[in-house]
Amino acid sequence: MSYKRFISFRDCNDIKITVEIEHDDNRSHPYWAFRPSMPVETIVPCTKPQKILVEIIKKLHLSGMSAGTPEQDKFLKDNDICNDYERRCDALEEAGLLTVKYKDEDYKYGHGWIYKPINNAKLIKLLDKIRDELIEEMKEEQGEREITEDDTELFESFDDPDEAHALALMLELSVNDIPHLDNVGANRYDIYEKSYLCGDDEEMDKMWEESLETLYTDFYEYEVPEIIRPYIDVEKWINDAKCDGRGSTLSSYDSCELEIKFNDKWYYAYREG
Repeated sequence: MSYKRFISFRDCNDIKITVEIEHDDNRSHPYWAFRPSMPVETIVPCTKPQKILVEIIKKLHLSGMSAGTPEQDKFLKDNDICNDYERRCDALEEAGLLTVKYKDEDYKYGHGWIYKPINNAKLIKLLDKIRDELIEEMKEEQGEREITEDDTELFESFDDPDEAHALALMLELSVNDIPHLDNVGANRYDIYEKSYLCGDDEEMDKMWEESLETLYTDFYEYEVPEIIRPYIDVEKWINDAKCDGRGSTLSSYDSCELEIKFNDKWYYAYREG
């Protein structure tokens, strides 16, 4: 089984790091290679996925092999001993751990390689998860990710933050789309030369009613002969017109209605042009 991935992220110094990861288990023991674009010791991770990846690189850069036994490695890690071989040997000797028993034999630190089995399937799953999370991080930095329900701070400047937020969710807008979303009037929004109505059920019903009344006044009243106008039941005409749904009246662009439940409230949107 072989595995190859490239994982990129920006660390706390705003430096873009790319790590090439390669795996091949068609050897005497599974081979793992981690090739960061700069020395791993100089990388300053600033998010949890970044920190986990850096720890994996440090731990597995020798494909699971170590110059020390688990006991020796634990001591070096717990005491934060640097990677300098001589300093490690001095620290281990001072602690009486330079030579220890390992598998019923004396083992001196650095005088061989001790292989620690790796759960390859589990590691691959973890690396893919980290890669996905770091891709989302990069998208967010570039403003490319889609708006989520948690992005409330992006809508604080709108007259009705929840309404604008709900519209953004219905239109599947990204973070960098929000500066282009203009609240041009009550329940009315423009974005990229497109116009939308948006509001809750009560607001949209009211606009629907008003729109039908206007439609009758502006068109039918002038098309219907004056002699029979007194016999027309306008209210019944409006009720009949409602049979086609709100979208057919409020969405002059495509007669479609969008809907979403946000913060325990239903919102509806219609494209006008």
